[in-house]
Amino acid sequence: MSYSPEEIDKFRGCRMWSHECAIEKTTWQVGDKEPCNWCGLYEEQYMQLKKKNIKEEFLQEINLPHFKEG
Repeated sequence: MSYSPEEIDKFRGCRMWSHECAIEKTTWQVGDKEPCNWCGLYEEQYMQLKKKNIKEEFLQEINLPHFKEG
């Protein structure tokens, strides 16, 4: 399969973002401003979920004592 010079230029300098897809259970490279083909998440959504998961995992790991209010 060959590509035209216009098609080749379109892919030069194309930024990709790395995505650990929970649906496919693998790491993908997804095109900038494009959603994952499997789960539909965009980069911004994925980063927000990843930050939330990291924070929750951290809080579970440090095992803080739970105090009752009042």
